[in-house]
Amino acid sequence: KGSSMSEPVLKVKDFTVEFWVDGTWYPAAVDMNFEVNPGQVLAIVGESGSGKSVSSLAIMGLLPKRISEVTKGSIQFEDKDLLNISEKGYQALRGNDISMIFQEPMSSLNPSMKCGHQVAELTKRHTSLSKSEIKKEVISLFDKVKLPEPERVFNAYPHEISGGQKQRVMIAMAISCKPKLLIADEPTTA
Repeated sequence: KGSSMSEPVLKVKDFTVEFWVDGTWYPAAVDMNFEVNPGQVLAIVGESGSGKSVSSLAIMGLLPKRISEVTKGSIQFEDKDLLNISEKGYQALRGNDISMIFQEPMSSLNPSMKCGHQVAELTKRHTSLSKSEIKKEVISLFDKVKLPEPERVFNAYPHEISGGQKQRVMIAMAISCKPKLLIADEPTTA
């Protein structure tokens, strides 16, 4: 959507973040450098604790404010400097232009709301489709992510489906608004 093929959609340059633990700042990600071009898949591989999830959360603007600090570098999404954007600016980007599939679907899904309705709520915020069109769109997304019996899953609560199915609901949610950048934090764990 909208980016020229020659310009990266995301540029992370010399990025370093530290966390405050027991009175000391500890590095969580150090000197990270990468670019993502439109249509490109980039995998970041590293040991546990090497900063993969921290980098993802930083791009999404979701690092805990009081105990973390970006001490160096920049994160550029298209023409926006993500380290100097307001919370309102981030809210406009999240879901629309940048989406994330989190590692743990159980902490991301509302246990008291049917799966299809959670995706429908998100879709409703970003489109002008009617209620019945949104339901069709969500069922189509569930089919696209290979959820068995998409109609049943639409009406199921998270505890009524398996961990792998919850993860697929999260993937459907993340792609529902056709983001320019999709971040997946170990999306195949379940």
